[in-house]
Amino acid sequence: MPTSLERALALGAIVAAGGYLLSTLVSAPWALGLTALLAGLGLSLMHSRFQAWATEVVPQARGTAVALFSGSLFLGSALGTGLGSSFADRGEYQTIFGVTVVVLLGLLFVSSFARWLYDLQLAKRGTGSSLVD
Repeated sequence: MPTSLERALALGAIVAAGGYLLSTLVSAPWALGLTALLAGLGLSLMHSRFQAWATEVVPQARGTAVALFSGSLFLGSALGTGLGSSFADRGEYQTIFGVTVVVLLGLLFVSSFARWLYDLQLAKRGTGSSLVD
């Protein structure tokens, strides 16, 4: 049975991907506005849950976990901007939105699998709070 964290991550990814999919298919100002709303809602759901999970995995190294989490967000933003800029220069925004949908669905799959592995390790150890005893 999925936890509330897992449901929030999945809901966030699906809502954001749905928004980006809309702008992949429809090139209109109203679609871009709705995409911004859905992406903001979905990504804020995901961000807060990922950050909570990062601090839960290794409570003794919270600072390191949060630093790695933050660093990965900045690295992802930089890579996305660098890789997407050539498409934006050519006005291929729908391609950028389409790639974003694929990346979000990949993130949904990877995070769901990682969370399943994490929960499996907790069950093996008989603990409910952390992998580290």
